[in-house]
Amino acid sequence: MSKIPSKSEILDWIEQNPTLTAKRDIAKAFGIKGAARIDLKRVLKELEAEGHLEKRQRSYQDPDRLPPVSVLLVTGPDKDGDLFAKPMEWHGQGAEPVVLLIPRDSDPALGEGDRILARLTLVKGEEHHYEARLIRRIGSNPKKVLGIFRKAAEGGRIVPIDKGADREWRVGADHTHGAKDGELVEAEQAGPKASIITLTMDKNGVPQDVDTRVAIAAEIVQKAMEKGFGTERIFIDAIVLPVKVPNAQAQPGNILAAMDQIRYLADPAPHMTVGLSNVSQGARERSLINRIFLAMAASHGLDSAIVDVLDEKLMNVVATAEMLRNKQIYSDSFLKVHGN
Repeated sequence: MSKIPSKSEILDWIEQNPTLTAKRDIAKAFGIKGAARIDLKRVLKELEAEGHLEKRQRSYQDPDRLPPVSVLLVTGPDKDGDLFAKPMEWHGQGAEPVVLLIPRDSDPALGEGDRILARLTLVKGEEHHYEARLIRRIGSNPKKVLGIFRKAAEGGRIVPIDKGADREWRVGADHTHGAKDGELVEAEQAGPKASIITLTMDKNGVPQDVDTRVAIAAEIVQKAMEKGFGTERIFIDAIVLPVKVPNAQAQPGNILAAMDQIRYLADPAPHMTVGLSNVSQGARERSLINRIFLAMAASHGLDSAIVDVLDEKLMNVVATAEMLRNKQIYSDSFLKVHGN
């Protein structure tokens, strides 16, 4: 008969192995099989109820610890020149942890307001709680210009007062905000008018883990913003895999966990979309699976999807989600399913 570990043993395992915290990982670590898994589930539920653990998707984590790969906001250097950051998302009960950035010679220069994806290491005996090493910079504050506004028929232009500036900035008629000819104005750089849909995959194909999906999404956001795209025009498809494919049953949960991180890659967050029918491909109850996954994903930041508009029950879920969240998350022409 399998021996159930004590609560302290489980907590020690999770602290030492932050990336192996799913119930199956804990069961494998302690050699728990068969009916003994029911007792393990009971102990994990007790730890969760006592506040020692927080369940996120299919894994358990200490609510007062950050994930090993996290999205951070650079807060700036201290008086000694050390660069610090804070988490974009914090679930703990205590004070927000302090993160010290450990730069490498090859890292780009970072400053206050930059958003980064970083790998964290918990430290003890220091004034800070974590040390972070940069994976990639996601974005920074928008570029600004100070100059003289010159009115024109199509809007206008801004002539920078900085002598080092080598070009003027065009301003559309809808973005003048009432500026008058000859006024000194400050403006933020805007990007292209088109929107882009991007896929979280690389030359190795569709990633099977959360961290790789988030890292790819971070690279997408960074490069799109460098090209002038605002996050309101970036749509990230986390790529849903069919649940009927062998070893793919865990993928929907991984995608939801990735969405939780992706929405903190920038402020405002990039859009998230999916080809909804992929999740049910090859299954019998396709409409049911699609509806349930859609409702789950909407609560994790999904705000658009490619859907079967002839599926009346699914479109009812779409309309209801919009009503309950008070947000427009799908095309208007598809939302008027009730004729109200």
